[in-house]
Amino acid sequence: MRIRNLLIWSTGLAVLGVIGLVAYSQGGVGVDKPVAAHEASMDLTSYFDGNNLLMFVSNVGSFAYDDLGVSGTNAGLCYPPGSGIPLLYASGFWVGAKVNGSVRVAVAEYSQDFTPGPMVNGTYRHDDDSCRVYKISQGDTPLTNPDYADWPFDWGAPAAKDYYGRDSLGENGDRVPLLKGKQALWTVFNDANPANHNSGATLPLGIEVRLYVYGDDLSCQSRNTVFLEYTIINEGANTLTDTYVAIWGDPDVGNPVDDLVGCEPSRHTGFAYNDSTDGLAWPFPPAVGMRLLSGPTVPSAGDAGWQAGIDRWVRDARNLPMTAFLKYINGTDPDNPAEIYNYMRGLEPDGSPIIDPTTGLPTKFMVNGDPLLQTSWVDTELTDKRFMLCTGPFAMNPGDTQAVAVTVAVGVGTDHLGLWGTDTVFAAHTAGASDGQTFAVIMDPTQTTGHGYQVTFELAPDESRYDWTLRDLTSAIDVISDWPNQTGNDDYPIVDGMAVKVISPASGVADWSVPSGTRNITWAGGADGLHFEGFYGAIGWASPASVFGSGQPGVPITRVRNVLLKFASVDTSGQFDPSDPNVSYAYRFGRGFAAPPAHPEFAPFIINTGSGYSYQQFEKSVPLSAWDVESDPPRRLVIGHLENNAEGGMVDGQWWPPSYTIADNVTGDGPREWLWIYDADYRETVDPALCVEAIGNPLPIMYFLTVARRGEVPFETGDEFLIIRSRINTDEDVFEFTAPSPALRTDFPGEGSCHPGDSISSLAELWEACTMAHTRFIADACECTFTADGNSDGWVNAVDLAMVIDAMYFGGPKLHDARCPRMRYDLDCDGDMDAVDFQFMIDHVFFGGGTPCEPCTGLTIPI
Repeated sequence: MRIRNLLIWSTGLAVLGVIGLVAYSQGGVGVDKPVAAHEASMDLTSYFDGNNLLMFVSNVGSFAYDDLGVSGTNAGLCYPPGSGIPLLYASGFWVGAKVNGSVRVAVAEYSQDFTPGPMVNGTYRHDDDSCRVYKISQGDTPLTNPDYADWPFDWGAPAAKDYYGRDSLGENGDRVPLLKGKQALWTVFNDANPANHNSGATLPLGIEVRLYVYGDDLSCQSRNTVFLEYTIINEGANTLTDTYVAIWGDPDVGNPVDDLVGCEPSRHTGFAYNDSTDGLAWPFPPAVGMRLLSGPTVPSAGDAGWQAGIDRWVRDARNLPMTAFLKYINGTDPDNPAEIYNYMRGLEPDGSPIIDPTTGLPTKFMVNGDPLLQTSWVDTELTDKRFMLCTGPFAMNPGDTQAVAVTVAVGVGTDHLGLWGTDTVFAAHTAGASDGQTFAVIMDPTQTTGHGYQVTFELAPDESRYDWTLRDLTSAIDVISDWPNQTGNDDYPIVDGMAVKVISPASGVADWSVPSGTRNITWAGGADGLHFEGFYGAIGWASPASVFGSGQPGVPITRVRNVLLKFASVDTSGQFDPSDPNVSYAYRFGRGFAAPPAHPEFAPFIINTGSGYSYQQFEKSVPLSAWDVESDPPRRLVIGHLENNAEGGMVDGQWWPPSYTIADNVTGDGPREWLWIYDADYRETVDPALCVEAIGNPLPIMYFLTVARRGEVPFETGDEFLIIRSRINTDEDVFEFTAPSPALRTDFPGEGSCHPGDSISSLAELWEACTMAHTRFIADACECTFTADGNSDGWVNAVDLAMVIDAMYFGGPKLHDARCPRMRYDLDCDGDMDAVDFQFMIDHVFFGGGTPCEPCTGLTIPI
């Protein structure tokens, strides 16, 4: 099954502090996710960034969750790098088991049942700052990285091994931290503190969990993947029976409310994808997936199971596969231990079997169909989802150890489910500061020119957009002129064998943030009517004239600005001090004011009974000020607002939106306490030009807000809300690229190269690369300069394979620049690593088969 393609973005990974004003995922429309109290030793700021992905890792069981919002959003895995666009809002490690027949669970979700650090004497360790997440990268030394110097070997953090399986020693005689790939993180946590068991409210299981996270960027296959290896130790006094492990995820693929999920049991995978581009500046919406690389081991005579993280084979055992995949919708989360445990077992929360609606038969794998072909059970609910990859059951006696390895990967396709079978050339952004992107899809490689091309932009005559032109720099000819489309769909002309796709974010509002104080406004109760582009539909670049009249925005796109709202103090009834400097004179308008007052108390405020959105008066009536913060110094802006003469109206002469729990602020018979921000300098004297009916006249309104309040809450001095405009393509932006020469590719790219067209074609195929990379890391865990093309003849062939065999087993030609650890596969225990062992390695690594005939006790594969 083909779900997503892996395209390597040219964008470099931004520093964490620049990741984002983007706060795209806030937990679903109208729902705020809970925040846990934090111990001093909780490490919630560490992250993996060793390749194209940036993923947060904590020491309390959660990952891909920026709990503190240090990146500008709580989403803990964003893509492309530096964009702040979320793929995973949060993920975590779950364990459930029975102790003497009673269910106990330990869950890492938005709050965590785990405590930092290892267990001590059968119980949890008291708060200790040394129980952090440790992070090392290639090139680190004890002098350059405290985490390298303080690597907690005594707590089980892995050490590098030499050829003979002994701990490697550095120049000073100290042990050397194990570094798989380019970057690795290690931490340890436990569930032994009863006070921390909030999610399931059970007694502790008594488990210690060691987590090793790693990845690299050596090849196209590995740049969008991260590996996680969990080692689970039963440090308590209880036997755990019917034990299950789950990797839980809250995917937010761009906009969180329109995600779809699925699974492929044969590949032990679960994934989330989008139904559209969400209006964001990615060429195709990505998918995010997780795969169980190796599950816990259970007894199985004659087999050998691999325990990742511990890096050892277990005789007469096999690895459990993914045994269940579950999904549920935000707001239907399991809320007690029995429901959590039933989900992990592949059952409905009440313990009844899951029924596949396409077959009518029980299944443990929800939405296991093919979304490309739309066959079998396919997800069709566009909403905010959660999913779980589960494996079990197994038992753990006191002192037993188990291991689970998973990978997280990102893939990209030509549409929300698209295949990718053509080459793609990404353009360099050589000028400007937009969040746009340009790339050429090679449709006919025999017609490409090998020429250089340049994309530039020009403001359209109506100033509502920028159009783009494609120029052949080599021939000095414009091959496409004044093309408007920048959506990323298929409406692009094909020239010179290419479909050049220019993509820009949607015009208007891109995002929002809270620079100071508390956010007391919400999209809930204000987003379901006009469907604006910002704040989940409650703020937009629009005016009454553009929404209900002429269709033209109130100000041209060139005048849209970042606007900061500064709130005055207001009590819950809407009363404020008119002398507060942030209270604004505002132009008040009325809807339905030509009709009799809907309530008698409305009469004093109906001054003009004209039709439409009639102008009423200019008074201090809005308890906030609006500032264009892109001006130097910031300039204060004019404000207007609307009141609605209707049964559910709140006509009282001032702007005070309702609580979303009380009224819908968009419906025609509701309050419609709407706010308008003008592109005009604020003044405290009336401007007659603005005292006109609002729908039929082109008022210079920049932003239209239909927001509600987040409950019966006041506003406080110091509360601020920033409206962030889209960084669209403008006449300051330039993109350039070189087309391929008019010939089909015949060369064979080596490992590490990422030429156009070399991409893995889908997430499904990416999983195979993940498994290969995982196996390769077992054998190649140090920094080497090994190249498969050992004799540098430009080909990878039998000569190179012979050199590998010689180097690994017979001391032949040296292909490394330093002595590196190598695998020992003395599987028949004859004292030699010879052709018999090598044949097993070939079978196991490359073909997925191979079982040692006589695995010896204590057999290790040292790293």
